[in-house]
Amino acid sequence: MRYGLSPKHLALTATSNISVTYQTSLTYNNHVLLPNLRPNTIYYYRPSNSDTTYSFATGRVAGDLTPFTAALIVDMGQSCCVCAPCSRMLINYPGTFGALGLSDHVGTGAANPLKVNEQTTIQAMSSVLGSYEFLLHPGDIGYADYWLKEEIQNYLPNTTIANGYKVYESILNAFFDEVAPISSVKAYMVGPGNHEANCDNGGTTDKVRNITYTAAICSPGQVC
Repeated sequence: MRYGLSPKHLALTATSNISVTYQTSLTYNNHVLLPNLRPNTIYYYRPSNSDTTYSFATGRVAGDLTPFTAALIVDMGQSCCVCAPCSRMLINYPGTFGALGLSDHVGTGAANPLKVNEQTTIQAMSSVLGSYEFLLHPGDIGYADYWLKEEIQNYLPNTTIANGYKVYESILNAFFDEVAPISSVKAYMVGPGNHEANCDNGGTTDKVRNITYTAAICSPGQVC
């Protein structure tokens, strides 16, 4: 990747061979170390094979007591936008997942769907990026563990337990793509919640088929 102090002059470069994945992951996590950065400074960067230039601000010097503002969010799932030409909001509250299960209503256990022209949390946080220095998201990230509940409620296409990891991973990746306008600019600090405990939120029962699932169905990488 290339980076520097000006978006038009990315004179510095950094490379890495650190790429991490797990058996059922659909992607890789790539890590690049940027050495000798100045504190409290805005840097611009462009990943390899990308035409987009992003920016980030480095932390302050240890002991700096200047006041700052942090944003805090919890329970944030993937969302979507207005469905043209139907003039209604295709919602994605915890329980519906973008292209994997768009709906204009919520399923069992959810409530208060977004109305037309209402902002999602991600849209709202993206619109005020300049008002906070970093974002805390302590748990319930993307709600990928709801895939089985939604399958049972017929929100998602037929998915076998053996292939459920593809839906789980796809929901997570779609969420990461959607939150990129924030995470590519601000430090995005996360912590585990109950929805990160395992791949089906601690157990799911299909009452029609009288089947109770446990964490035994979770693939590697999907259990904290």
